[in-house]
Parts: sequence; structure tokens; C-alpha cells
Amino acid sequence: MIAASPDRQAFHEFIARHSRLLLTTHVNPDGDGLGSEVAVALWLRALGKQVRVLNDSPVPAAYAFLTRHAPIEGFEPESAERAFNETGSASGGSRPCWTGIRCLSRWWTTTSRTRRASGR
Repeated sequence: MIAASPDRQAFHEFIARHSRLLLTTHVNPDGDGLGSEVAVALWLRALGKQVRVLNDSPVPAAYAFLTRHAPIEGFEPESAERAFNETGSASGGSRPCWTGIRCLSRWWTTTSRTRRASGR
């Protein structure tokens, strides 16, 4: 058997430590981003994790069928704050997971603004 790479091992340890995760992808998501979110959400749920999928942009009509497998929420400040709190991120619990690396700074900026506006 081949040993897992350090990055892969760290990823699996991260997943093992957290029971609630929040997934997001890039703005104006395409089939790759949405399909990755749904696949990861289904995998995490099969592991017994609680998963929410939240995106800045709505799901294009061509990919709406993916929402039958995993609900995909559209960004609204209230839903972002609720999702952030429900995943335990605000209290140091679980953390968001990104299926698209470009959205990392966007997510942090968005949630930081939301937390500041709510006095956190």
C-alpha cells in the first residue's frame, strides 16, 4: 500500500476533527465547481458529517439537477451568517471547506463583514 502524502493525510485529519462543514465554490459557478461541491457534500454526509453548501451566485439552470442531490444555497448576508454559525466556525468549532481556491479570500471578506456588522 502506498502511504498518503502529507497534504492528503492533513486533509483527512481535518475532516476527522470536524463534524460540520460549509462548502463554497467560485463566483459564477460552472459544472466543475458545482459538481465538486455536490460530490464532496455527498461524500462527507456518507461519513456522517453535517454539510451546507453556500455560493455567491445562483445555480445556472443547466446545473439545477445537481440541487436534487445536495441543496445549494445562494448568498444572502443573513444566510451566510446562519451557515457560518451553524457550522460552528464562529465558536472555533468546524471550519468552512472550499472546493475552489479563488473563493477563500472572498469568503473570509464576506464573513468578516457579516460578523463585524453583527458585532462579533
